[in-house]
Amino acid sequence: MPSKEKTLRDNIRAQVFSTDVFEREEVEAFGTTIEIRQTTLGRVLELQEKLKDDRKVAIGLAFLEFCFVPGTDERLFDDVDLDLVLGLPFGKDFQKVQDVINKLMGVTEKDIKDAEGNSDETSDDTTSSSSPKP
Repeated sequence: MPSKEKTLRDNIRAQVFSTDVFEREEVEAFGTTIEIRQTTLGRVLELQEKLKDDRKVAIGLAFLEFCFVPGTDERLFDDVDLDLVLGLPFGKDFQKVQDVINKLMGVTEKDIKDAEGNSDETSDDTTSSSSPKP
């Protein structure tokens, strides 16, 4: 007979691995509505790896990965659109989309500054109680 701890562990694991609800948020940008959707941990890690090599391409790939036609499972941009995305004007509309992508990834302004090496703040807090549900 399984131990109580084993059953609890199995129940917790089953709950974690049954999570398949990805958060979505619509944003008004470029004169239209765009749905931004969370992606998987694996894709985020791939984008972060590309960010180390080529920040420009990584940010463009994030647009390809996270932007959808609202209410559908259709990606807004195709892989061949990368150069077109990189040619978009970098202004408030671009930033609105990027801000929602960052929010759904759990990235804060401090995280961005730390990654750029511009943060004067230090923090020992390595956990978050309000992380978005994948």
